[in-house]
Amino acid sequence: MSRRLRHPNHRITDNGHYVCGFKRKTDGYSGRVVEDGEGKWLALPGYATWDKQGQAIDHEFGNLVRRKNSND
Repeated sequence: MSRRLRHPNHRITDNGHYVCGFKRKTDGYSGRVVEDGEGKWLALPGYATWDKQGQAIDHEFGNLVRRKNSND
């Protein structure tokens, strides 16, 4: 599945969830998950964290997909 990012600071997870408010932290990444894998808005956005390799930490939203030509 290929989805376009609406902003350079947004990301997609491996199961299709759309992440905005993406921030780099010292121990990994954090962001707000606003869409499910089918592109439908979540009734309640979920806040999630990932480690430095993009692996999910204690949530079901999935691992981050690396962007091409990115320094992240």
